[in-house]
Amino acid sequence: MKLQLVNPPIVAGYDGVSKSGAYQPLDLQSLATYVGNYLKDTEIEILDGELLTQQEIESRIDADFVGVSAKVLNYENCLSICAIAKEMGSKTIMGGPYASSIALQIMKNRSYVDFVVQSDGEKALLSILKGEEVSSIKNVLYRKEGRVFVNPVETIGLSLLPSPSYDYIDMRPYFINFERIYTKTLKAKKAIAMYSSKGCQWRDLSGGCTYCRPDMQWRIKKPQKVWQEIETATSLYGIDFVWDCSDTFTSSKEWITNLVNTKPSYLNPRFLFYARPGDIDIEMTRLLKELNVYQVLIGVDSGDNKILGRTRTGKRLEDIQIAARLFAQNDILFFPTFVFGLKGENHETVYKTLRLIEELVSYGNVRELSRSILFPLPGTPIFNDLMAIPIIKEKYEGKDVFDWEELQLHWVKNFCKIGLNELKAIVDAVGGKAEIKSGFAVSRK
Repeated sequence: MKLQLVNPPIVAGYDGVSKSGAYQPLDLQSLATYVGNYLKDTEIEILDGELLTQQEIESRIDADFVGVSAKVLNYENCLSICAIAKEMGSKTIMGGPYASSIALQIMKNRSYVDFVVQSDGEKALLSILKGEEVSSIKNVLYRKEGRVFVNPVETIGLSLLPSPSYDYIDMRPYFINFERIYTKTLKAKKAIAMYSSKGCQWRDLSGGCTYCRPDMQWRIKKPQKVWQEIETATSLYGIDFVWDCSDTFTSSKEWITNLVNTKPSYLNPRFLFYARPGDIDIEMTRLLKELNVYQVLIGVDSGDNKILGRTRTGKRLEDIQIAARLFAQNDILFFPTFVFGLKGENHETVYKTLRLIEELVSYGNVRELSRSILFPLPGTPIFNDLMAIPIIKEKYEGKDVFDWEELQLHWVKNFCKIGLNELKAIVDAVGGKAEIKSGFAVSRK
């Protein structure tokens, strides 16, 4: 039996993030590891669209089971791969964050997708491959006699998941890309992606930000397991940089303290991770310095407290400024991200954000920043706000493919007091404020 796990490239017309191709696809690596631990004779191949073109991937589809990881901007490529695989006789499985958001619509609209997996996919994928009774497999949507069935959803304790294996991935292209992208700003040469937690603690406590969809319950690994995974990668490749892509790395100061205290003396990689500004104080900064943190990414979003409050982010301008100063004082790079077009955006709030960007850049430790215009993603409160408008609901209800720029236009027209073209010009100009610019779904149209 052969299994192919695919991370398709983003569709044409949009810029990728700055680190594209520099890190292995951690979600597919985790799936491959879990399946490989139980089905030893299964041939598993990972096809990564950050290294391969869509055409190259499509030409290589030949497995009994083909699983695709759907994100917002690669979804249409996912559909193309599933259609080709189905025509060749493969069973097709779609998972990933975007698939979880529109799972029912996919099953109703795309007959060539056999299963959709919501939330954690490891156990569900293994059960499908083993041919277990599908009605008993958690997290799965399936069809039977023309009807779509939705099974209950569960999350997996991180202690039950094995550490990611590198048997299924050639890391050399990622190391080459990492060094190429960061050679001018970072001495490190070999990096891995990992996660110390899954889910978002803020979302569990508050219901989450209005631009995020409800997701998996927050869970965190034991510090010893984090170091064990880093030690494995270090012994194999001599890695010297770690991107922890957890939603928030700094959710628990007690956990960070334990991570620092259990750090082996022979391991000292540099770290990049996400944090919330309210978590950053003098003590947390000291701990991050001891951990050898290189860069911290914070979703700043806006320079206006009313916008931040309306978006339910739990962030305050004052906390953002304190975090930025503490990072600068401790030689930690600050990677701020900004979202223009949040509910209530106007010329004054944009001006406040631009003024904040100038302030943050002036500290001298912002080498990279991200900027984008709000995407009203399915499953989020802001998408529901948009669908409450009858003419928009009539056009998009039940759909699984969207014209994202048209949705942005509808959103800005109805919920902002500034034009979309103005926001595009601002986003473009902000990109020049740092050495490395990035952005989620910055359209090149």
